[in-house]
Order: sequence, then C-alpha cells, then structure tokens
Amino acid sequence: MFFHFPTLSYTAEKNTITNFTPHVDPASNKQTLAAENQKGTKLFSASITLPITVTTWWTMQNNLVANKMDLSARYKGEALSVKMINLNISSTQSFSLPKSFSAEVSAFYLTGSMFGIFRVKPFGSLNFGLQKKLRDEGGTLSLNITDVSGPPRFRGSIDAPEHNLVTSSNLRFAVTTFKLTYTKRFGNNNVKEGRKRVTGSEEEKQRVQTN
Repeated sequence: MFFHFPTLSYTAEKNTITNFTPHVDPASNKQTLAAENQKGTKLFSASITLPITVTTWWTMQNNLVANKMDLSARYKGEALSVKMINLNISSTQSFSLPKSFSAEVSAFYLTGSMFGIFRVKPFGSLNFGLQKKLRDEGGTLSLNITDVSGPPRFRGSIDAPEHNLVTSSNLRFAVTTFKLTYTKRFGNNNVKEGRKRVTGSEEEKQRVQTN
C-alpha cells in the first residue's frame, strides 16, 4: 500500500458558462432553459489517492476529492450566489481470476453538486467488467456493463424566492449499457526492431572516443 500526499488546487474562472439557466415567462408561465455567461466561479479542491494491494490477485484504486465551489451569477440583472461543499468518492477493484479471466468493479458517489445555478442532490454509479484472454493468442473477449444499478438521476433544484425563482428538475443523461467486445491483434508479433539510426554527429563522437 502506498499513501499519496493530498493534492491541492485553486481555480478562478471568469465569464463562466452555466447550462440550463431557467427563465420564466410571467404571461404564459412557461419555463425555458438556456446557457448563459455568469460573472465567474471559484473552486478549491483537495484530492488524495490510495492504491491498495489486498492480495496477489486483488488490487484497489481509491480516490477522494473534496471541493468548495462558489458561483457568482446574475439572474434578471440581480446578483445570485450559489455555494457548495461536496465530496467525490470513487473506487476501482481489479481481480485476476483463474483460467485467464479478469474482472473489474468501479463505483463513485457524489455527495452533491452544482449544475449551473442548480443544486444537485447526491448520486452515484456502479460499473462492472469481465475479460477473458483466449488461448493460443486467440484474442480477448470483454463484457462491460455501465450503470449496473440504473443510470444516475440529476435531481436539481433552485430555491431563490427573493428572485421569484423556485424550481426543481429530474434529469437523466445516460442509460444502462451492455457492451460485448472481441479484440484480436493481427500481423506478425515477432517483427524485429528496426536498426537504430545513427546521425553524423553520433558517428563522429564514436570515432573520437575510439581514437
């Protein structure tokens, strides 16, 4: 097990583009969503990586990221501030199995997020992969499933009654996918390495050294 020291970063962005900024027409009570430029965003992050070798056939890669976000926005010409602190936890488990099989399970969990001026509730994802190396250089067969427990939902909300803006959304940008892949390397795997190219200056250097 190797402990990696935390990594710290700070980002200040001007003219941040926020997607899905809501606008309500008072006459028709219809809401439209559009991208908008905002004043800026400040982001402070701290991350740490913790790889672990459990056994000769089981390894882990664990990551933890803490973020402090501050968005300076405007809504209908008035200042609107959105702030949040969240944690992003991810882990990948890799397994070397008998008979040339290998498997991988990866997952992440986000305690909350900002999506434009929306505050998004916690969500996560779970993925699975299985691989088989065929005998006699017959190639590799892989099965991968993303979002095993169902695609994550982005449940966002804005609670700003002082701007007459109270809304919520339930969005889904992905679907559970199953992918079966066969890969095979063609050609001669025993091609000899090309001769090393020697420049004129290198030849001169070698000649001087031997004299």
